[in-house]
Amino acid sequence: MSSLLRECVARAATWSDSDQGLARTHLTEVIRDEIGSLPREQFGLPMPTDPRLLRVARALADDPADKRRLDDWAILAGSPVRTLTRRFPIETGFSFTEWRQRVRLMRALEMLARDRLHSECS
Repeated sequence: MSSLLRECVARAATWSDSDQGLARTHLTEVIRDEIGSLPREQFGLPMPTDPRLLRVARALADDPADKRRLDDWAILAGSPVRTLTRRFPIETGFSFTEWRQRVRLMRALEMLARDRLHSECS
């Protein structure tokens, strides 16, 4: 995020519903332009190919709320913690923690989309 976008969002966060006017319109346009110029992020969930890591990834994908610690995941993988933490970025492009956050985000988005679809059909 650029410094300009950060400051514009900070200013917009102070607006009340009654704040209207040309300055608000202009600042909103700047925010849109800045967001539009941001680099596109790949959004997906790369799965590891190593069978040990894949076992962990599938378990997390099935239950993203699983709160097991890294040590517990290493036991499930049948590998040392060091191997798990070293291999995960090689296999997926993300650290174990980043991958877990990403699977949680993906599940949350699925749930939001499902709720939105349900409310549109009602």
